[in-house]
Amino acid sequence: MNRTSTLTHNPVSLGTTLSAMLLALLALVLLVTPALAAAPIDGIVYEGKSVPKVALGATRAQVVQAYGDPMQCNDISSIGTYTCTFKAVGGGNVAISFVRSSGFLLPVRYDTVNFIRWSQEVSGWKTTAGVTTKLALENPKAVLKAYPRASVKYNALGQIIQVRDAHLGIQVDWLATGPNGNIGRVSMAIFPPLQITSFR
Repeated sequence: MNRTSTLTHNPVSLGTTLSAMLLALLALVLLVTPALAAAPIDGIVYEGKSVPKVALGATRAQVVQAYGDPMQCNDISSIGTYTCTFKAVGGGNVAISFVRSSGFLLPVRYDTVNFIRWSQEVSGWKTTAGVTTKLALENPKAVLKAYPRASVKYNALGQIIQVRDAHLGIQVDWLATGPNGNIGRVSMAIFPPLQITSFR
């Protein structure tokens, strides 16, 4: 006995199946595609050592892996250092200065970090002494209390415009933004600490 089977296609169920397959494929792509990197919104700053995800002495390749490609670089070939600006999550930016690799034959990815500055909007970064850009803007004297050995600069109005502790490798800068000279912005930075050698 011969049996003949007939396949019939239901256009509605075929369309539904294709839609489901496309949605599953899209979900898979979203799972395996990494999000665009940027400087994190919060974390601990270790004076003279590191900020969230990037340490002093790190290579440019490591910085790009952590923060993504820079928004811009003032890459001047005549000097040994240059600065790149990276986007931060939630707004603001992080400016990182690099020292050129020894020998210009090495690719730029081997350049190393020697200074990191972050803008006021990166307010979730807190130093080990508890200082954030938000605290610095609201209460400059709290920064003095946190870093009692720091050198301090004042403007003509007697306002604090810089606190720099070279032994710890931390700096806070205040900037006047209006015509009356009032302080309106603040930024913070880390750098290699000054090494003190005692002679006997």
